[in-house]
Amino acid sequence: MAAQINAVLDDEHTAKLAYIQQQTQESEIETIKQAIAFYYQYLQEQKRDPTFLLKQSGFIGCGDGDRNLSTNYKAALKTILEGN
Repeated sequence: MAAQINAVLDDEHTAKLAYIQQQTQESEIETIKQAIAFYYQYLQEQKRDPTFLLKQSGFIGCGDGDRNLSTNYKAALKTILEGN
């Protein structure tokens, strides 16, 4: 099934489209098809990559604390438990 799309691009996107066409020597429609294919692949990869989703969530790196906690956690815990 084919779809007909009529779109009006702002100046920024028109310039980007022209640049891509100049670099690839592709027609407007071929450039748009390639962009859709690229974006589709990008979205499919996101769905399959749990690490990507975790990074996008902002959870990774959101904690605050000692950068060496994994090596000196016992001393840190002792300090907390002693109330110092």
